[in-house]
Amino acid sequence: RAASSAAAAGGAQGGADAGDGGMQQHPVEDLSVAMPQSSHNVLFEQRYSGLLGANGSAGATDPDDTPSGQENGASREYMRGTLAEVPTPKWTGSSNTTTPQRRGSHVFILVHGFQGQAFDMRLLRNNLALLYPKAVFLCSTANENNTEVEVEQMGARLAEEVREFVQDYCPNAPQTRLGRLSFVCHSIGGLVARAALPLLAEFHEKFFTFVSFSSPHLGYVYTSNTLFRTGFWLVTKLRQAKCLEQLAMADHPEPSKCFLSRLSKQQGLEHFQNVVLVSSYQDHYAPYESARIESSPSSRDDTKFGAVYEAMVQALLGRLEPERLMRVDFNLEIPETSLDTMIGRAAHIQFIECQILMRMFFQSYNYLFE
Repeated sequence: RAASSAAAAGGAQGGADAGDGGMQQHPVEDLSVAMPQSSHNVLFEQRYSGLLGANGSAGATDPDDTPSGQENGASREYMRGTLAEVPTPKWTGSSNTTTPQRRGSHVFILVHGFQGQAFDMRLLRNNLALLYPKAVFLCSTANENNTEVEVEQMGARLAEEVREFVQDYCPNAPQTRLGRLSFVCHSIGGLVARAALPLLAEFHEKFFTFVSFSSPHLGYVYTSNTLFRTGFWLVTKLRQAKCLEQLAMADHPEPSKCFLSRLSKQQGLEHFQNVVLVSSYQDHYAPYESARIESSPSSRDDTKFGAVYEAMVQALLGRLEPERLMRVDFNLEIPETSLDTMIGRAAHIQFIECQILMRMFFQSYNYLFE
């Protein structure tokens, strides 16, 4: 405040001098609304290449990157997120683009998480609407107050809601017809959206960007936080939450027949121009590798779920062109120490409550949403 007052006083004096034909007036910056640099969130980005390597496998950029004695080693490295970065994105979103995907309305579907509601996605919608006022937004209400049922049921309701919304708000006129369809999801909403994608086959050619903020795509099989694991077990048992049972892969005696395994084999993500997986190592509500759809070190020694876990990673990413995938990891500034911080919830809700984080993300990757 002292710095702000001093700057304001200096600006006022500069204005007086300018009026008298003196020095040029300098702009005044209100430092009281600026965050200290130590409090800024840090963003890490990973992008991938599909170039052929020496062994002819997609994605290998160096023969040494391929583990000896393993077939399709480059593919395995890709699943671990260790491929060479691509300097420029495949889709640039330049203003002179004339591809069919640029015509018509861009519809964004925002999907909330467990025990959430459409209001949870308001800040995400507002930030997007501020940058793209001509876009059309649907904050899904199909599963409000009913997020404890099976994920496939929630996906079916979401698909029907999307279909009706597009029919109502995107007539066939050239300027209002559906041009692109994108999904922005938080937490379990990412899996609900994935469950809806096979039911929206008529829109597959319109799919543009899929963004999941801390969504446990591979479930909660490998979570290291003891407090969260205990709370998760209690909520699953006391509330009889079917979706949590599915995320724990406890819905069938055979892991290969669990819902998550079946969902990974369904079509969906490969139809998008951009697939962005946003995660944070501080968030224990969505295990780190699960949110990033990556192989987990814990799966290597797990005789029960390990093979199925790796198969889900392969199924989800094997059909997706490497250039279309991007992983974004946030290191969040969470100064206070509380129970929410200890169980990882504080970081989990930052993705839908932190205005600075949203502004950083949407403005840094505007080509994903144009």
